[in-house]
Parts: sequence; C-alpha cells; structure tokens
Amino acid sequence: MQQRINVGMNPTVAVRICEGNLRVIAHDLPEAWFDVDEDSISFRAQEGHLSIERCSDDLELRLPHGAVLTLDVVHG
Repeated sequence: MQQRINVGMNPTVAVRICEGNLRVIAHDLPEAWFDVDEDSISFRAQEGHLSIERCSDDLELRLPHGAVLTLDVVHG
C-alpha cells in the first residue's frame, strides 16, 4: 500500500520502532509517503507532524527536504 500524507514543507517526523531496514529519501513536495503493507505499519498524522509508531517490515520513507526526523529504534 502506498500511503501519501500532506505534512507541509517543514514537518516533524518521528519513527518510534522500525523492525526492518529504514531508508529515508528527501524530495521537494509537501508530502510524506511510504510503500508498505498496511498490516505492517501503525502511524498517526496531523498537519505538520507524522509519527510512525511501529513498522514490522522494511520502510522506505520519503519526506520533504525541510523535515525534522527523530528515530527511536531501528533494527535493520
């Protein structure tokens, strides 16, 4: 499932637990997006903020260049 979320150009993004590999790619759009099986991910989003609570698979995360990213636990 590809999920696209409008987060603005300078969002705060938190990845709490990623049980697989994490790849982050910056781009010029006001969206965050990822492509992962919907049963593998739990997240919350609101304007200007995205929190990925848990991803039980590899995660490729695309974010605006101005994003501030916080990582808690990445197992990959």
